[in-house]
Amino acid sequence: DFKAPCSPLNIKRMDWTPEASCNTALSMTRTGANYQHKVTLSNYSLSNHETLALSFDVFRQAHNLPFLSEAFSQFKRTREDKKFMTLLKNTPMPTKSWQEAKDYCLWLGKLTNYPIDLPTEAQWEYAARNRGQNVYFATNNGYVQEIGSYYVNKDGSIQEYTKDQGNYGSFGDIKRWPPNPIGLYDMAGNSREWVNDWYSKDYYKVSPELNPKGPETGTEKVVRGWGGSMPLTTSRSHEKPTDSKYISQRGFRCAVQQTTPINQK
Repeated sequence: DFKAPCSPLNIKRMDWTPEASCNTALSMTRTGANYQHKVTLSNYSLSNHETLALSFDVFRQAHNLPFLSEAFSQFKRTREDKKFMTLLKNTPMPTKSWQEAKDYCLWLGKLTNYPIDLPTEAQWEYAARNRGQNVYFATNNGYVQEIGSYYVNKDGSIQEYTKDQGNYGSFGDIKRWPPNPIGLYDMAGNSREWVNDWYSKDYYKVSPELNPKGPETGTEKVVRGWGGSMPLTTSRSHEKPTDSKYISQRGFRCAVQQTTPINQK
């Protein structure tokens, strides 16, 4: 529900002001993300990291399914390959379909007796924006700071980001970078993430204010987050719910869909 500066000095270091009046990206018009609309959400809880490969494998074991070797390697791997399995301990789970992400979250809910599901698109964005703040990137400070890159200060001086200042980078293990201010990791990096909603370009024009859940039907699902493109908190993309192969940079995280904290019922 907010715009961006029209001529920012650096798109990766934008600060919101009431005068901001331009779309944050051209893709927003193509996907319908440019339509401003008011949203009110009931309380919920969101996982602070993307679902891990080994966590997903526990789900498969519970259903007597083999290890998903094809998701990680061109070579045949098994659970007995301890060295390889150790390499996956902090790896986000790749996905081939939206349904397997959905099934994992529902299974986790049955296992823990909590109403767990994929987050809605609105829930995902609200969390990425530090509970709805006007921030452009879901990093620890709202800027994108890649190690080795630099930015130009208003006085013309150049500052390079050091290892300690880095907060964003290429795909890899979870929690390599600091979380956003509410404690969520990789909302601006690593995998792009499935959410629960069907996609419609015009949905923002007709969505209810309270707890929007997306269209009732559709042919594609909404995907949020990075996955290889500029990680704006307001950007949305959409993909077919089933692919022909596992995509390493497309994962998910689960949400607890109850209004009380998870230690209360």
